[in-house]
Amino acid sequence: MKKNLSALALFLTLSAYCSPCSSLADDVAPDNAGKGGSVPESGRAALLEEAKSRLLSRGGKLLNSARGEFLRLVGLDGAVPGTLAEVNGQPISLRQVEALYDMRTAGSENAQAISLDELRAEYASCLQTLVAQILVHEELLRRGLTVSEAERIQEERRVSMEYGVEPGPEFDALIRDEGIEPALWREQLQAFLELELWQNVLAASISPSPEDVSAFVRKHPELAEEPARYVYLSVSGPKKSVVDAARSGGKTDPETLGKQGLTVQRLEDVATDLPPSFVAALDEIKPGQSLPVQAGGEQWGYTILLEKEDAHPKSALELFAYAQEALRRERLPALYDVWLEKAVEGSHIRMVSQLQPRNVPRPAPRPVPEFERKDDREDEREDEEGNALLGQDA
Repeated sequence: MKKNLSALALFLTLSAYCSPCSSLADDVAPDNAGKGGSVPESGRAALLEEAKSRLLSRGGKLLNSARGEFLRLVGLDGAVPGTLAEVNGQPISLRQVEALYDMRTAGSENAQAISLDELRAEYASCLQTLVAQILVHEELLRRGLTVSEAERIQEERRVSMEYGVEPGPEFDALIRDEGIEPALWREQLQAFLELELWQNVLAASISPSPEDVSAFVRKHPELAEEPARYVYLSVSGPKKSVVDAARSGGKTDPETLGKQGLTVQRLEDVATDLPPSFVAALDEIKPGQSLPVQAGGEQWGYTILLEKEDAHPKSALELFAYAQEALRRERLPALYDVWLEKAVEGSHIRMVSQLQPRNVPRPAPRPVPEFERKDDREDEREDEEGNALLGQDA
């Protein structure tokens, strides 16, 4: 059964650290900008109105239509498969920008109803991300740091197994079904791992003082306790009879269960990261036992508890280490921004003028659909009723 790639897209929607902030926009100097094509002012308004009218009438084909109109509107239709930017001599193509946009929006319904301004802003954001990826790669090379092929393959397998397939032709077909070339997907996977490596290097350079750590601990007293930890298997398959038989057999070996045509994932989570109802259910069973089979969409599945560690107070050393790491991650975005600004200043960057951040209009906020506003009001009313039943103030 084919799965929607929304989770895969989220995996590859790189964090804010890899989305260059205003420093990138300000530091691409006009004389460094590429001379990308442009549409004469006399025809721009007519093209915009034509594009908007077409976008509103094409239903399911809206995304591809918007892309074509967008390229024509900003004068990039002649760029295929040309270069939209160069970073220290390394080109970034329109194909790469489109691929990253497709990965970010795979499985998203919003991508089917997007204005030209929004699409242009998204393309500009993707281009900035690709610029930052090159700068991260170059920084790692200067420091003699690399992400190995083995690490990339291991991460690819972790992602592919979430969709019940091994890396290879079957997973490639699943990626192509979403209009994404596997080679470009792997390029982004490599960039993701390189970003993660660089973030770890930056985080290690942050040294919170003992006073800062103590203040953080006082501000977060809930951190004094280590939450309960669970190691478990998630077993699922499309046929209830097969899933029921596997649970009745009592097997806990992933390989044995996998041979029965089931998807098996070994997971480890703390109680605070799991739904309270799921935690309560796990607390009712012992390691080696399983929860009842339940339906989930078109799949049937159950959970096998492997290990359980009860909640307990952290030692002073554990609490200090946890608070120190939390402070590092809290300060990491600002440190990344400083590094990125310096990296941009020390680089030769050429970018087509139409996608330079300062030339991309900020899209107007989307109105909230009436049904969503209604849902929000109903949620608020339910919360108020629940608080009243509990004798609490709203």
